[in-house]
Amino acid sequence: QFNDDSRQQIWPFLRYYDSALFQDDYIATYYLDCLPIGYKGLYRSWSAIGDPRVLSKVIPYLLLLVVLASVGVTSRKLGGRIAGWGAVALCLSSSYFLGRMSGGLPRSFALPLLAVTAMALTLGRAMLIALTACLGAAFYPPVGVVCGLVLAVYLLLLRTGNRRGAEDWSFKKRFAIVLITAGLCVLILLPPMIG
Repeated sequence: QFNDDSRQQIWPFLRYYDSALFQDDYIATYYLDCLPIGYKGLYRSWSAIGDPRVLSKVIPYLLLLVVLASVGVTSRKLGGRIAGWGAVALCLSSSYFLGRMSGGLPRSFALPLLAVTAMALTLGRAMLIALTACLGAAFYPPVGVVCGLVLAVYLLLLRTGNRRGAEDWSFKKRFAIVLITAGLCVLILLPPMIG
């Protein structure tokens, strides 16, 4: 499947793969300046050793593995082994997941990060939710916002019994984790916002 946004979000990285390409192209520079820094860092690093178009074709399959593993673990934790395998089978039988991740664009990282966040919630791993919020800010900012809100609700609004993994944390510690995560997300978002 071809994603037409790859023209603006993949092709400008060819300037790092082949120095003769797109050097004086204002539009390529504009798109590169506006991309999230995690995404830009991944593709720029890869472009030093290989063609970014190849990475854009491989990344969706790697991200699909993350989605399948996260959905499997989450479903198994909630409903048992059969539910875990059934959820993975349903994901594999639908073209939606790979279709949303095609092209290896920033939005390709949305479903995997949300799936990992759901897994972290079911396992009671608040710090993993904080990590997904920061990774969301670095790769696809709307997901960073969602994961950050999930972290805030999980640590600040849920009752102690529903806050597995953080039941014994003081309010001060929980608030500090939310505040530090929000601060890191803002720092991650600043370069493309300024760009």
